[in-house]
Amino acid sequence: MPMSAQISNALSNDGDALFPAIALAPKAALVATFYSALPALIVGYGYYWLFEA
Repeated sequence: MPMSAQISNALSNDGDALFPAIALAPKAALVATFYSALPALIVGYGYYWLFEA
């Protein structure tokens, strides 16, 4: 697996805490997922283009 994918996964990994958050506050869980996914995509693609492409 490419290092860029591993870095992105480490940054955006919500783990098992996402399931209770969806049950208690679905909108907040969606916002939290977006807030962790956006930096992960930026860093992951940045690493890919700088070091792997």
